[in-house]
Amino acid sequence: MNDNFESIYDFDELKMFFGKDYWVTDKIKISQPTIGQIVDFGDADFYSVVNKLCANPTSYRLFLWKNGIDWNELTEYQLFCFLIKTITPDQSYLLFGDLNLSWFEVIHDSEKQADILIYVPRNENGEVQNFDYDEAIIIDEFVYTKIVNYIRCMFNIYPKVERAKNKATKEAMIWEEEEKLKLQELKKEKEDRKKSFLLPLISSLVNHPGFKYKTNELEDIGIVQFMDSVKRLSIYENAIALLHGSFSGMIDVSGIDKSAFDWMRDLNK
Repeated sequence: MNDNFESIYDFDELKMFFGKDYWVTDKIKISQPTIGQIVDFGDADFYSVVNKLCANPTSYRLFLWKNGIDWNELTEYQLFCFLIKTITPDQSYLLFGDLNLSWFEVIHDSEKQADILIYVPRNENGEVQNFDYDEAIIIDEFVYTKIVNYIRCMFNIYPKVERAKNKATKEAMIWEEEEKLKLQELKKEKEDRKKSFLLPLISSLVNHPGFKYKTNELEDIGIVQFMDSVKRLSIYENAIALLHGSFSGMIDVSGIDKSAFDWMRDLNK
């Protein structure tokens, strides 16, 4: 473990709520996009990039299997080392600014006895420039874990992990994944458009009497604060409904956790 970092959970959730930048290392910064920036980017395309950054081997098991790789034998970091090469600056600038993720290369660190990602800068012609290894931007497994934990927390994306021990189970999972993919492709053909993730949430909130922002003001709100509002208003409505039901005698509250009545409770619990 890298001694330069005290914890992989060293970020401040309150600062995240207020849209502050997060410095993963002294050379890698993650910014939080606003709703307006995501709208301009295209939320379907943006969440496609976010999902790729948050992905685990289970997320790509069909692709890996078809390329002769058993997803059960691959770590999240190893998958990231492959995926990072496919993420261009025009896809990642809202999160990583001008850091070109596709310029990272995998090298073997003999001191750590492990593969690491190192940033190899290039000129406008794509030719590798001279750089100082000691000053290079490095993403080892520990730094990667800090990055992915922060992004997953920011967007509340935690991909499920599904592993299989025997061949029959693996093949069954792959068959299921193939069938799911066929249905998704068929659905896309029928819809003939990119489905927006944010539109139903934005539409619901701007029409809710408890949401204080107007549509034109919403563009300047960070995605974390917006998603917090989505969850908080849902909890508020549920808590008020429970209170009314308990006072009217329509609901038996004996088996309900008391925290369900507290709409100001920690959203992470």
